[in-house]
Amino acid sequence: MLTMTRRVSFSAGKVDWPQGQAGPAGAVSTFDDTPEAYGHNYVVDVTVSGEISSRTGIIVNIKDIDRIVRERVVDRFDRKTIHRQAPEFRGRPVTPESLAVWIAGALQTSLPEDIALTAVRVEETPLLAAEWTAKQPMKMTEHNKIETQVMRATRVMRATRVYEFAASHRLHSEHLSDEENRELFGKCNYANGHGHNYVLEITVEGPLDAQSARVIDPNTLDEIVNREVVDRYDHRHFNYDIPEFKDLVPSTEVVTKVIWERLAGEIPPPARLASVLIRETGIRVITMTEIDRIGIERAVREAIDRVSGPGFVHVSLDLDALDPEIAPGVGTPVKGGLTYREAHLACEDLAESGIVGSFELVEVNPILDRENGSAAIAVELAASALGQSIL
Repeated sequence: MLTMTRRVSFSAGKVDWPQGQAGPAGAVSTFDDTPEAYGHNYVVDVTVSGEISSRTGIIVNIKDIDRIVRERVVDRFDRKTIHRQAPEFRGRPVTPESLAVWIAGALQTSLPEDIALTAVRVEETPLLAAEWTAKQPMKMTEHNKIETQVMRATRVMRATRVYEFAASHRLHSEHLSDEENRELFGKCNYANGHGHNYVLEITVEGPLDAQSARVIDPNTLDEIVNREVVDRYDHRHFNYDIPEFKDLVPSTEVVTKVIWERLAGEIPPPARLASVLIRETGIRVITMTEIDRIGIERAVREAIDRVSGPGFVHVSLDLDALDPEIAPGVGTPVKGGLTYREAHLACEDLAESGIVGSFELVEVNPILDRENGSAAIAVELAASALGQSIL
């Protein structure tokens, strides 16, 4: 089963609490105090899954998906005030969560045969997004349409908020000698430490609140995260100013773990903490989930664009990024990795860019390999990175 994601966008206006709808404080708005509408440039990722057709060599005709999403979603909302011009949202809150649920319902009965809706992600702003996902493979009817009842039973909603704080740290372990610390941590071991502008993504999951149409009130989440993390850490030194790091090495991994521990018990049920992601250095992180959405070529092109400039770059490819079906002999085999063609395409794009000055392949484990297949693929990928094409 493979997944494919198409991204669309539209501009629309809304109010958070329409006339007659109770807001976060429980007060019911009237015509006089209903807030003015304001707009967003929404970005919607629609992910479908299916098997590759032996006849066409594709999961589904992309044109069909684009047409359906345009007719059912973009044309429905683009350049409109949603709570006034979309009957489904009259008297209902218009939130990223409620839009994601509505879009999932609107698409499920319109998709071509033999594919299933896997996820719908709605980004309202770069700092706020929500995602509907199918928790398990969805049951198909005799007409290859997703049963609405199953859809409702398996949907999972996630809401993500993004925060920033600046802090300093020094990486130094009391279990290592001074020389070992310098060798392991390099410049990060300097005595006075150094600072970062941290970007923190907090994702919460759970059912939609019937009244607010949200997984969690954003103001509530902001209050929790600011109290437990941002206000506590901002413009401070992890090693000297924050008690919970007194006996810890404040690496990004440790900071992430501590933040999880501080927040997990603070999220009001039935919502729950789903993930904590920290970006320490402004490095662009592209996860496998995002690669599923945007495709390997776009991901690699974005990476190339970010590092292009004078000089060359070094590329390190962990072979365990590949799916173990094609590369079992690796350090950490995990299902869902890059396919044979995706890995080659990435290396070919790197070669074509002309920016690669050195290239290495790591995490090959001959003990787990089958007939030296992983090593053979490693050699092929190195050839692709040096300019050879497999087609």
